[in-house]
Amino acid sequence: MSEDMSQEMSQKDDFFGNMLGELQYAEEKHGTYPKDVIHGCAILNEEAGKLTQACIDYTYGHIPRAEAYANMEQYALRVGAMAHRFYSGMPSAPHSNDK
Repeated sequence: MSEDMSQEMSQKDDFFGNMLGELQYAEEKHGTYPKDVIHGCAILNEEAGKLTQACIDYTYGHIPRAEAYANMEQYALRVGAMAHRFYSGMPSAPHSNDK
């Protein structure tokens, strides 16, 4: 295995391990995730909006670059965790009254 491939796998392992830690923290802090898909999606989008703001701060220097970078890492993990929570709470099948 090449060094580049090994480093990429390590980064993926770091991401998933850290994202699972964020997921555990969110579940302990907030309990259950809304089963209502609109509210669940709103929570996910709130975290994605914070990630976008962190990227803007990083790119345009609104705050110190190291702080903005740390925020990007944090919110990328949170978006992953909230996407998992949303996906896990989705209905298993469409409702019978679908149009």
